[in-house]
Amino acid sequence: MTFRKALVIYVPRVGKRKKIKTSQKLYNMIKKISVESPIFFETPSVEATHSFIYENLLKKEFDVILVAGGDGLVSSVCNGLMSVPKDFRVPFLPLAMGSGNTFSEDLGIKSVKDAIRLIEKATVLSKTDILKVKTNEKVFYCVNVLGGGFITDVAKLAEESGKKLGAFTYIWAVIKALKKMNNYKVRLTGRDGKTLFQSSRTVLISFNNNCKTGAAFKMAPDALINDGVVDVVVLHDISRIEFFIGFLKLFNGEHIFCRGCEYFQTDYIKVESLPELALMPDGELFGNSPFEVEVVKNELEIALTLNN
Repeated sequence: MTFRKALVIYVPRVGKRKKIKTSQKLYNMIKKISVESPIFFETPSVEATHSFIYENLLKKEFDVILVAGGDGLVSSVCNGLMSVPKDFRVPFLPLAMGSGNTFSEDLGIKSVKDAIRLIEKATVLSKTDILKVKTNEKVFYCVNVLGGGFITDVAKLAEESGKKLGAFTYIWAVIKALKKMNNYKVRLTGRDGKTLFQSSRTVLISFNNNCKTGAAFKMAPDALINDGVVDVVVLHDISRIEFFIGFLKLFNGEHIFCRGCEYFQTDYIKVESLPELALMPDGELFGNSPFEVEVVKNELEIALTLNN
């Protein structure tokens, strides 16, 4: 499959330190699927990403978006696409060039070469669901995962430390968060107002559109990006030892069978908590409870053909 003109969107420094704009090799690979010379856009911010996509799609400047970054940039691009009327949207595809490439790897993409090969092989465009998140302040979208509780506690500790220890910052943050292990009083309700889950000792909550988080962890082993449901994982009423045992089982997805782990699927859920849950949509700290999550089925096109 080829496209008229590709947009390659990237941040000033991507995870693998690629020299995007000046890379002749990258340019040559993209030219295989872009009839006209591709557009390269270095985005300085989330807002700039949204604005560029919105303004240029309305003018039909390109017909596919290649995301030269990781999960955060993929999420930003998807939010930009959702701001555009559906008739003006175009398919996208991640190139697995960030520090975190979970969404890419779930698609079978571990490199730019993989991405281009899958576009070339594509016969029909596949689609992905997207999670619509509504807080008291804003509506935004997640394409990968929305987390709260222990997940955001760790991220906040790492941010507050200034990440002075580099990669070891997160190890330190996990140890510190585990030592405290905050508990939240959480109530989850469905579309009909019926209580789906309730506990005053909730440790972690995760809403998943795809199987993995952090590339290696099978947080939601049954999740598919086009099944019309969000996979909900809740850890509650567990000790630190039980948490650690469950953590080790994340690699193969067997944590869902551990005591204190609830795992279910739904197309809508409302979350209330005390104290307030900070949120982490697609790896970025943003938003707080209460909030609602609704699945928008098959909303965005991906520039490849999925097997499932």
